[in-house]
Amino acid sequence: MRTKWATVVCGVLLLGLMWAPDVTGHSVTIMGSVNVALSGGGTLAPDDLVGFAVTANPGLEKTITQHLPPFTLPVFVDGERDDDNDAVTQSRRPLRVRFDTTLVLTNPKNTTIEILVTLRGADGTTLGTQTVELGPHVTMIVPLSPLVP
Repeated sequence: MRTKWATVVCGVLLLGLMWAPDVTGHSVTIMGSVNVALSGGGTLAPDDLVGFAVTANPGLEKTITQHLPPFTLPVFVDGERDDDNDAVTQSRRPLRVRFDTTLVLTNPKNTTIEILVTLRGADGTTLGTQTVELGPHVTMIVPLSPLVP
């Protein structure tokens, strides 16, 4: 009796493996730089903004930390999106991140500042921007993976 049930279970599992849908993904890898500047155009003085950038996998097992300033840093973002034939909806799908760079920014001043975070590719083209408003003595985390097109 046990042999029959084992045979039936193995057969059902084998059929499930044979009819499983293919899972395909579109790999996205960005090597480039991130620039942090004042939103209105101007330059940041070294004491206007402090922070660091952490490049790590989601488990934070291996990390690379870079201190700010300088306000232009090399970055690396690696992830995967579900495959889709439509290029318009492809860029809107969320990125499953394997390796990401995250900025941790602190405003040490008593005034609010508005900064512009610009992600650029290795050839210098702008891939994405984000405006961040930091109140007095506020610390904010800015992941770069949402800026990836």
